Amino acid sequence: MISKYNELLVVLLSTLILSGWHLGGLTWLFEWTSISFYEAGQPDIGEKTKESILHVIQIAEFVMMSLSFVISPLAIYFPLKNDQLTWPIRLLAASENLSKFIFALYYVTYGFCNLPVNGDRSTRCSDNLYSVLNSIYFNEFLPYYIWGHTAQYSQMMISLSRFFAISFNGAYFRYTLRWPIVQLVLPYVYRIGFEQLKWPFPDSYFTFEPYFLFIPFFLMISLDSMTQYKFGKLKRKGKTTRCETLLMFQMITNSLIALIYTIVFYSAQSGLNVFFGVNVGILFLEILNFIQFSMFNVLTVFISIYCFRKAKEQKERKGSARQTIVISSAPPSSRHRD
Repeated sequence: MISKYNELLVVLLSTLILSGWHLGGLTWLFEWTSISFYEAGQPDIGEKTKESILHVIQIAEFVMMSLSFVISPLAIYFPLKNDQLTWPIRLLAASENLSKFIFALYYVTYGFCNLPVNGDRSTRCSDNLYSVLNSIYFNEFLPYYIWGHTAQYSQMMISLSRFFAISFNGAYFRYTLRWPIVQLVLPYVYRIGFEQLKWPFPDSYFTFEPYFLFIPFFLMISLDSMTQYKFGKLKRKGKTTRCETLLMFQMITNSLIALIYTIVFYSAQSGLNVFFGVNVGILFLEILNFIQFSMFNVLTVFISIYCFRKAKEQKERKGSARQTIVISSAPPSSRHRD
């Protein structure tokens, strides 16, 4: 009985290890090393130098998010039009990039007023406009950062769907096709619902926030690692399609980026805290923000555009009939047994 579900057990164990490493180890290490910020004698840069570099990085962030705002609609459109994908995958992929589009919209409109360029903020935004944008950006129900999380949780749902489509010899593939709208809204219910606990239960909220926010990241990484392992075996047997290969590439690159964000970034920041002062630490955090925006909001959007764009239908050798690989009923990788 246990061997039947060993793939799921490996995923859960991997999720537990990654969660423990990050939440129990790196988070504690980050907080402990942050004390070094304020120790005298740490190598540091001057306040003026820090501000000058911060201004450049913040402008670069604005440019990056403006690019994300422009290209995200394509990443919404292509999966919706790609009938080689199952409906749940199409909806989740479009939803993920819709969240990134909304996040970029929040950031660009609010960030435009706060650009560190010549001229006072009032030259770009009136006080009334800025007040409205500020209330939207930081509103209690849907603050701007929620959209970044719902994007990643939608991606996690894609990973969950493909795991059950490919693992267990495809026995559960048919279940991944059910209730596509429920699959679509789950990331929003999860994240927005948890956000509403902040006000009635602030102590509990901030205690459990790291777990609620990061465990889906580690579950996604674990799911995609197992799916990639199973997919590789099927691919070597010629039992996969180009569409599935592109989807797998999209999934594994998202997981790699999530791993870099949750493990590598925190490790680097913790190490930096030990050897440098406050200004270097603040500057490094802003650099990490820029890299995060570049990866999550631009690179992954370009990858989605590339991977979810429907391949041109090829003519069969005889006649003009077209052949398409439709995996909305059952993809090859879920029909074949090892």
